[in-house]
Amino acid sequence: MHNLQIIVLVYIITRMSNKYNPETTDRSEYLSETTYKLVTDLIPITCVDMIPVDYNSDTVRLGAIIRATGQEAGKIALIGGRVQKEEPLIVAMSRHMSISLGNAEFNMHPENEIERPFYIAQYNHAERMKDHLFDPTKHSISMTYLVTIPEPDLSLVGNEASSFHWLNIGELPDESAFNQHLVLHKAAQFIAAHS
Repeated sequence: MHNLQIIVLVYIITRMSNKYNPETTDRSEYLSETTYKLVTDLIPITCVDMIPVDYNSDTVRLGAIIRATGQEAGKIALIGGRVQKEEPLIVAMSRHMSISLGNAEFNMHPENEIERPFYIAQYNHAERMKDHLFDPTKHSISMTYLVTIPEPDLSLVGNEASSFHWLNIGELPDESAFNQHLVLHKAAQFIAAHS
């Protein structure tokens, strides 16, 4: 990337993006579609993902949603998404938990902290890939956290999620939205190594 491109990109982001405000839900304050495309064409987008873990059943279970939106709708997916400008990671996690499950309540898994996710995933900008994480809309880097949550109130599930499911750790899927089943399998390995 040339210095002039970087200067223009910084200027555009500074002028057109809003500072994080948890009270703001007006999407008009976000980057325009044109500006967002320019940004995603030049740099990866920072994201957070969460995998709820349940130790209270006979077997360890991992939580996932069925996506309700986008090209990957109808498939198993992780809870998460983009981090907004100046948004603390923990706030981004709460926001995505609330968007997907209608409840922002969660606790960090004992083996990871906000400064230390259990896994950092890179999503390649591609329509579809075999055996690699992908996203048709952008190149992104996602910090992935294991969390514990209260039993979800399925009547509150909404927006990006059509439903929430607990998956037995020994019976994880072999396909999913964005190939995120690969991250679910990494979570199972991580939990087994730290049990």
